[in-house]
Amino acid sequence: MAVPISGAISLAKIRNEFEQNNYDHSLYGYTTGSTSLGDMWDGTYGAINTNSTDPGGTSYTSKAAAPDKISELMGYNHDAAPAFSWGTPGSITTNASTIYNQTSDDDTNGGDVRVRSFVKLSHPSSGTINFQFETRRVGDIGGNTVTSTNTASLTYTGTLTSLEARIVFTSVDFRRIGGGSSPSYTSDAARGEQHEIYSGSSHMTNTGGTEAAINLPTTGQAEDTNNNITRSYRTMSTSASSSIGLMVEAEAGGGTFDYSTAEIQGDSSSETIKIELRANGSSTVTLYERVGPFRMLADSFVDATT
Repeated sequence: MAVPISGAISLAKIRNEFEQNNYDHSLYGYTTGSTSLGDMWDGTYGAINTNSTDPGGTSYTSKAAAPDKISELMGYNHDAAPAFSWGTPGSITTNASTIYNQTSDDDTNGGDVRVRSFVKLSHPSSGTINFQFETRRVGDIGGNTVTSTNTASLTYTGTLTSLEARIVFTSVDFRRIGGGSSPSYTSDAARGEQHEIYSGSSHMTNTGGTEAAINLPTTGQAEDTNNNITRSYRTMSTSASSSIGLMVEAEAGGGTFDYSTAEIQGDSSSETIKIELRANGSSTVTLYERVGPFRMLADSFVDATT
């Protein structure tokens, strides 16, 4: 228990806060030694914990000018933990060009084609989060591929009690088209789709994770135009491996004249896809930002047979 921030406070109890990390430890007997207010500051009873802050939010780093005042130690907490703080994310240097920038197509069979790009996070130890991106082509006529980046790290200080992640699109173009069931193209059932995939307890695989649709158009948004979309924060594990990702998926009609296309595109440096982390409900950091140009395209089309 820390020193109270108001009311009468006891010099002997403050010493117990220094020596026992408990202001009310004195309930079990006061110290028998003489106690000096000046000795509180010079380390006699233990070095001042500068992680503790006074009622005004200022760290207890040094005493005020003489004379010493007992009120200067109101709110002092000898075992206060450091405030939470993010470090600077490391760099992705391997295969960085493939992040949110891949094409998967099938113009022969008209089957499902998908392109996925997601980030995997893990905790190798307290104070460090590792992250790695992976991009997949699924159903591509040239064969499925997986492209991985190097693993980078993000450090933090303080105690991590909760971790969330979200995807933020700035001025990004979304396009979904499709049709089928004869050359009239009257059916919209095969229109492409964009999805977010996320997982909070284990690394995502090609099929793992929870899928959430990114539905367009909505109020203030339109297809194939600049869209600012902030996805919801997704809860992630603070101790085990976890992942969050983005997937574009096109569902092909599967027959003659059927086609399906889904696209997410950024044409310029003002168009970005960003991964943000939030710790303990308030402390945020940009883990990674992909700056345009980039293009995620899933396309399936079968020409008419003769």
